[in-house]
Amino acid sequence: MRGRPGPAVSARGPVVGTPEAMSQALRATRPGGGVGIVGVPHDVSIDGEELFFSQVRVQGGPAPVRPFLPDLIDLIISRAIDPGQVFDLTCLSTRWPRATKRWTSVAA
Repeated sequence: MRGRPGPAVSARGPVVGTPEAMSQALRATRPGGGVGIVGVPHDVSIDGEELFFSQVRVQGGPAPVRPFLPDLIDLIISRAIDPGQVFDLTCLSTRWPRATKRWTSVAA
């Protein structure tokens, strides 16, 4: 966050649509960076003047899940997938390039 020790980040995301998450993401992103939003924000308002002078861009959109629910529910019930398995890699911030490569690869 601005004023905290250490550098701000150039990109933040995805942000869960709460006011606290949005505020933290905006303040922890350096000027010229961006915040990605996935889903619809809940009771979030962004002050236009603050956003303008922060020089941070905000991009995103809704995450329509309803079309996928019937197939996903079937996969969960048949135990073909385990929705509890979200994280399969832990790494230090010095290893973020490795994590990014993993997230964008077929293995992710």
